Amino acid sequence: MDFLSSSLLGLCSLTNLDLAGCNLKAIPNDIGCLFSLTSLYLSGNNFVSLPESMCQLSNLKWMQLNNCTSLRSLSKLPLNIEVIGANNCISLEMLPDLFKNDSLGPTCLTLQNCFKLPDNQDFNDMFLARIKKHLQVSLSLGLSRPRIQYQIVIPGSEIPEWFSHQRNGADMNVKEPVHLQNEWMGMAVCTVVYTQEHYQIHKNNHLSFYLKANGTQMFSTSGSCITTEVLSDHHWLFYSPPPIYNEKGMELFWECDANGFTQIDIRIETTGSALKEEKCGFRMVYKNDIEDLNRIMVQCSNNNITPYEGIDVVHHNFDNSAVAIEVNKIKRSRDDYDGIGPSGEGSSNDIPNPKRIQWLTELMAHGNSDCKESSDSD
Repeated sequence: MDFLSSSLLGLCSLTNLDLAGCNLKAIPNDIGCLFSLTSLYLSGNNFVSLPESMCQLSNLKWMQLNNCTSLRSLSKLPLNIEVIGANNCISLEMLPDLFKNDSLGPTCLTLQNCFKLPDNQDFNDMFLARIKKHLQVSLSLGLSRPRIQYQIVIPGSEIPEWFSHQRNGADMNVKEPVHLQNEWMGMAVCTVVYTQEHYQIHKNNHLSFYLKANGTQMFSTSGSCITTEVLSDHHWLFYSPPPIYNEKGMELFWECDANGFTQIDIRIETTGSALKEEKCGFRMVYKNDIEDLNRIMVQCSNNNITPYEGIDVVHHNFDNSAVAIEVNKIKRSRDDYDGIGPSGEGSSNDIPNPKRIQWLTELMAHGNSDCKESSDSD
């Protein structure tokens, strides 16, 4: 420990530090002097916490903590950190508030097999809070569109009701009202995946998202990579801002039918046979969703309740026990077009309601079913 601490002194120009698999029981506080550090690899060590000085690493973007099985908590993290990988940190109980001090927080959190976290923190709440804050910052800066993707991988088995389109499987067909095109701020996706028995996980098990508008492929992204067995159902929560199209592309995307709707097809895919998509959720995000989230969060804060339910997280505590955690559902409120679709769109019946990434390698932007909208009358 003393040797490592003295070795760090004078390395203020160091940009990458790899201490993975060094059997470290503590990280020296002197790590905070590595002001130029952008990537930090600490996987496979035995420390219980990180030093408070970590918050001084203002240039740190990537931090890998996979398989740190004794890690129980993370101290304050640098405001500009973008990617945190903490897969198989089975003792991890709490993350810091990632959105304080006007920070937008990391763009990617991979928390595979971190089963204690959902006991103490609502990551669906965190995901939605992240979207809301990003939209608010984008609008305050005068940006017509948000520009950052965001994703979380976390144990979980149910799609939050905030995702207005839901169904079993990995694809769906939805309709969106064209009159809201100028209010469009992005799209949010949630899928539940699990590892199939007797299949071996390989490094090419990516989760990908594809979107067609009116029959034409308009968007795709390759997201999280799962390289170790997931021991229960896991959520992939993903948000992307609207793709940047030219005028013709926007016209194609928002071409409407006789009823004023654009037809959108989405598909979730995994590369590799070990992973299986169980169910998925989708929601187009508009400017008025900020107001809805503000209202609901304030109301729930005043009533001391959590605004999301229906996230039955069944997980292992490594003693063959299982715990089901229920938190409240957010009720969808989009008065402009709730329940106005054809063929009885207005209730979410495609899914029984409700009972039942090693490391991010890249983030890049480049079936027919009757999916129905959630109704406030449910």
